[in-house]
Amino acid sequence: NANGTVDVNFTFDANALEGKTIVVFEKLFQNGKEVASHEDINDKGQTVEVPKKPEVPVIKIGTTAVDAKDGDKKVSAEKNVTIKDAVKYENLVVGKEYTVTGKLMDKSTNKPLLVDGKEVTGSTTFTAEKANGSVDVTFTFDASALEGKTIVVFEKLFQNGKEVA
Repeated sequence: NANGTVDVNFTFDANALEGKTIVVFEKLFQNGKEVASHEDINDKGQTVEVPKKPEVPVIKIGTTAVDAKDGDKKVSAEKNVTIKDAVKYENLVVGKEYTVTGKLMDKSTNKPLLVDGKEVTGSTTFTAEKANGSVDVTFTFDASALEGKTIVVFEKLFQNGKEVA
C-alpha cells in the first residue's frame, strides 16, 4: 500500500536511563537513499519516559533487652533466667510473615555466649499488622556460671528465609 505503518522495535538495557525522557528519530530509506525523516525533539508521539524506580523503604530494627523477671538490665547468676528482648521494627510490609532470630553474645569476647557448650538462641515468627511495631524474643537459660559477665543480644530479621535487617 502507498500508505501504512510499520513497527520498529528497540531492545536495550534502560537501567542507565532511569528518570530520563527518550525521543525516537526515524529515517526512511529506499534503495539506500533517504527519502523521508521524522526528527522532532518536541513530538510527544515520538517520546517515551523511563520513570524512576520507586524507592524501597529501608527495613530497620533496634532492640532493648531486659531481665524478664523485673524489667531491669541485670539478671541473677541463677539456674533459670529469661532475658526478654523487645525488637522494634520499621518499614515492614503489612500482612507478610517475618522471623526474628537472636543469640546472646559475650561482650568481653564478642563471641556467642556458650552455656553447657551450646549457643543461647531465641526466635519469634509473626505477621506484620503494621509497618512499624515491636515483637519480643525471649532467651531462657542457665546463668548460674555466668556471674560477672556482660551479655549482649544480637538480632536478625528474616522474610522468606532471607535476611532483611
